Amino acid sequence: MPVSSVETASTTARVGRVPGGGHHTTLTTQHVTPVHGVRPLVVAARAENFHMREIPAAAIAGPGLQAWGVLVPAIAALCYALGRYLPVYGPGSGSRVVPVDLLSQPCSMAAVAAEKSKANKKQKGPKRPKVTVPPDLMARYGAVQLLNDVLLGKKPLEIAFEQRATGLDSRDRGFTFALTAATLRHLGLLDAVVEQCLNKPLSKSKKTQSLRNLLRIGAAQLLILDTPPHAAVDTSVRLAEAMQYEGMKKLVNAILRTIDRQKETLLAKCRDGPDGARVNVPDWLWDDWVRSYHADVAAAIAQAHAREAPLDITVKTDPAKWAEALGGVVLPTGTVRIADASAVTVTQLPGFEEGEWWVQDIAASLPVKLLGDLKGKKVADVCAAPGGKTLQLAAAGATVLAIDQAEKRLQRLRENLKRTGLEGSVAVVCSDAAEYKPPELFDMVLLDAPCSATGTIRRHPELPWTKSIDDVEYCEKLQAKLLAAVVKQVKVGGIIVYCTCSLQSGEGSKQVERALKELPLQRWKIKKEELEGLENVITSAGDVRSLPSHLDGQGGMDGFYIARLQRTK
Repeated sequence: MPVSSVETASTTARVGRVPGGGHHTTLTTQHVTPVHGVRPLVVAARAENFHMREIPAAAIAGPGLQAWGVLVPAIAALCYALGRYLPVYGPGSGSRVVPVDLLSQPCSMAAVAAEKSKANKKQKGPKRPKVTVPPDLMARYGAVQLLNDVLLGKKPLEIAFEQRATGLDSRDRGFTFALTAATLRHLGLLDAVVEQCLNKPLSKSKKTQSLRNLLRIGAAQLLILDTPPHAAVDTSVRLAEAMQYEGMKKLVNAILRTIDRQKETLLAKCRDGPDGARVNVPDWLWDDWVRSYHADVAAAIAQAHAREAPLDITVKTDPAKWAEALGGVVLPTGTVRIADASAVTVTQLPGFEEGEWWVQDIAASLPVKLLGDLKGKKVADVCAAPGGKTLQLAAAGATVLAIDQAEKRLQRLRENLKRTGLEGSVAVVCSDAAEYKPPELFDMVLLDAPCSATGTIRRHPELPWTKSIDDVEYCEKLQAKLLAAVVKQVKVGGIIVYCTCSLQSGEGSKQVERALKELPLQRWKIKKEELEGLENVITSAGDVRSLPSHLDGQGGMDGFYIARLQRTK
């Protein structure tokens, strides 16, 4: 920061403390009025505890230039104690660093100027021109940006989309999201196809990430979305140019045209090879599924994830009536399903504004059903937001305490309660459930524990690429902590339903087996007659393990684990 004033050479230069300055000395230089035909640099310094004083400009300009050899070493000596290097501000430029040793020598304006030029060259690289994208390419450019946000920034797709899509019209928003989701859902396949068209693999550096994502969305249009080839290729080549990959236009064109001409051959090599079943699944995820379910079940799960999920709805009453009104079908447990989720806008469907129903996958609706008769029961919904199970509990007649430590997510829960008119029987508490001490013990506790959410990959196709085994292990520790806490929050003889929307056994059956050994709990087995039509989701141990490949002919379901437990003492 320059000092507060530097006057012309015919008057004075100030050296002193600048309000708000740090505990260091800053040497600043500015042009002043020429003296004897020379335009010298006026030198000023500031230090946190340096009192204002005046220095004759003549001491550092014109005939007095030799005084620099006395003045600068004095300033430099002070600065040396505060730091080895001094930030220097020169005319027409920003801050730069000059070694104290240089300033300690008798003044050489040429040396200072040379040092300034050298420092500026190091600091100032060539500025990359701002990307200007034609309007007709904005939707595809948005997809590239979203992929960068998700794959590099590890952002959830829905959050990244809301941040990125604000400037797009409704049609472009829909296409951007569909293109990005399709690319993520088939990411491994698309990468494998593109790799077959390259003489050597693309660099995995961040600099080439946007180019890689551009090729991915081009391939997704050709292989997944059935975009007309000329449109997919032309827009990708033009977008490469707009994104300043001018030298890569021919490469983009060649790869996408090869994919269009040889798509069947390229796809067959990827799908029919030894790794065909796992092509869209990262190794850590695939290996865990094989250990838990065997390879054939893991392959069925992966295949189910390649399809977009339908829209499931939980209704307050009369599922048949609402299935007819919404153009859906009634599933075995009363869930209403609309097959093509992309064809509807949820908020515009009949009954939404009136609060007659809410969106909830059939698997997510099962835990509440397994609590039995809820009328008059005091139930804690732990980790409740965004509130689908809270709404179920309230609609079934329970008095509910909804606990979650995320206030922002609880706001959405409150909005859902208000829309459905169920807020009267629900108290909402923002708290860490592991530390919460209820005024009185509950009859029942529903613990929908935080998890890796790998059971919801159909709805969140970014998850395989943003999660890792470290996330699973972190969640396992948190789940164990919460289970131990809620045992103390329920009455002796009371019921705990533990569930996660994860496919990982460490967050499901293994977690419960550990709890049964360490905590005063016993398993209350789930019987087939409790879930008529879904008997295949009940395990031999008496728990529920739903998979995305279940209900395969009707659109599948999310992966869920559910155990019903009872406190024994």
